[in-house]
Amino acid sequence: MFRTLREKDFEAIRNSALSRQTPSNLAGAFIICIPLLWLMYFLVFYVAGDAMGDVTNYPLFSEMMLICFWFTVVLTVLMSVFTFRYFYMKFQKIQYILAIVLSHALFSLSVYLAALFIIGKSDRVSEDVLTKITLISLSSMVLVVIVTIIRFIILLNKGAYRKGTAKDIQRVFLCASCCYSFNRLSYQPANDYK
Repeated sequence: MFRTLREKDFEAIRNSALSRQTPSNLAGAFIICIPLLWLMYFLVFYVAGDAMGDVTNYPLFSEMMLICFWFTVVLTVLMSVFTFRYFYMKFQKIQYILAIVLSHALFSLSVYLAALFIIGKSDRVSEDVLTKITLISLSSMVLVVIVTIIRFIILLNKGAYRKGTAKDIQRVFLCASCCYSFNRLSYQPANDYK
């Protein structure tokens, strides 16, 4: 069923990643994301979870807060290390994995936990209901990930991500249009806007 994949099967994905996600760009993003990561920690646990006041009814809230605190500390230390050229050039794959973990921590896990903690503030919601909501939503997310992986493998085996395919042309077009509009807006003098 699965054939051996070669580098040319990934060329459309590889080219778009190489053009934007260089080690030095990721290092710059890490510098910006360190305060954002701590801001999201504060918003999730002290605003949505309200650790200082009306604490959420979510089960094991304080334990989750402690685990996420240490996770954030470790992630901050790793991001700080990978802002130095010696480390990000020597361990590029680890830096890329760290960038993926960071993006999930900032944009998916934080929002998910905040939503659960806000739901848990309601007096009408018990711990049992919160546990069921969590299990249902996590099961749905796992199902979406599995379907996405299967779809990606099927498309890879069909050669959809090779150079010159519709996916490659679509990625090049989107990248070019985004870069064009960004460059057009950022380099024109203010009086040229009509």
